[in-house]
Amino acid sequence: MKAKYQKGRQSVWQYLRMTSIVNPHAEITFTDPEAKVHQGPKGVPERPVRLNL
Repeated sequence: MKAKYQKGRQSVWQYLRMTSIVNPHAEITFTDPEAKVHQGPKGVPERPVRLNL
């Protein structure tokens, strides 16, 4: 993704953090321009089992 890097409420990190909340099985890692690594919160420890109904 390309984005303008800024801090605060409408930042890239805030967008990725919200994305990781609505996709609890996703593992999102972001490295900012200062080389600091951010890990998104993971809602579930592993991917859910698919049921064949």
